[in-house]
Amino acid sequence: MSHLKSVFTIRTDAEITLEANPDDIQPEKTQAWLQAGFNRISLGIQSLSDADLKFMHRAHTAAESEIAVQHLKHAGFSNITVDFIYGIPNSDDLQWKKHLDFIHKQAISHFSAYALTVEQGTRLYAEVNRGKTVLPPEAQVIRQFEMLQDFTETTGYEPYEISNYALPGHRAIHNSSYWYQEPYLGLGPAAHSYYANTRKYNLPDLKGYIAALQLGTSPPESIEVLSPEDIVNEYIMTRLRLSEGICLQDYYTRFNHKLTDRVNTHISNYSAQGYLMIENDHLRLSRNGKLMADRIASDIFMDAMQS
Repeated sequence: MSHLKSVFTIRTDAEITLEANPDDIQPEKTQAWLQAGFNRISLGIQSLSDADLKFMHRAHTAAESEIAVQHLKHAGFSNITVDFIYGIPNSDDLQWKKHLDFIHKQAISHFSAYALTVEQGTRLYAEVNRGKTVLPPEAQVIRQFEMLQDFTETTGYEPYEISNYALPGHRAIHNSSYWYQEPYLGLGPAAHSYYANTRKYNLPDLKGYIAALQLGTSPPESIEVLSPEDIVNEYIMTRLRLSEGICLQDYYTRFNHKLTDRVNTHISNYSAQGYLMIENDHLRLSRNGKLMADRIASDIFMDAMQS
């Protein structure tokens, strides 16, 4: 942090986030983080059920999560964000409600809530394929998502992105830069950068990264140049996930074309089914539409590629 401040001009109101797990949180550490300049802590709780945490192979316990939040508050951190996962096997609606109650009781300023997903190549993927793990029925996942939406409507949390919720004035600034395709610089092993329609991925190996620096060379990086179609698709995908949706005038100005007839047909069909709406020149997902966000975006941007 001292070196960053010596190289860059950092605004006095900059959001400076440190991401940590509950078992990382100790009083002496929290004081040091605050003194170093961190003003926001992102805490990867995932669940307040020890059974869920064991299922997800997490190192911390539910009790450690609750203690971690108290340590952070005692140190002086007022901007705390937590991550939770719903739709976990053997975790019922009552258990999910306890998570939402915890957020409200602790006045957490920002939280992320994701449905459990099965990614190919992961341990969970193998367990599901072998029948060792049975995923909950889709109806339960949808019901827990609906509980989440009801919770935000009654407690004042803004659902500003499908998986992210904030009290007024506490939207995640750095996350928002990703969703708005703003440039960002990633430093260190495994960090990503984005600028001039190009993504760079730093070498993920810590030892290899340090060894390259000690030799006076730049650590290896991978480079991905986005095509015009990629840029349009990412714009649609990310903006549609936001509460304000796609500003149609901004879309026309950026990409210098109107939506195709086939895209407009998709929009009309989804609107008729109650999944999409156009308000004040913004194309937005309805509450029910959020459950189909990926499919809707895919239908739109596959056609947009042909425009």
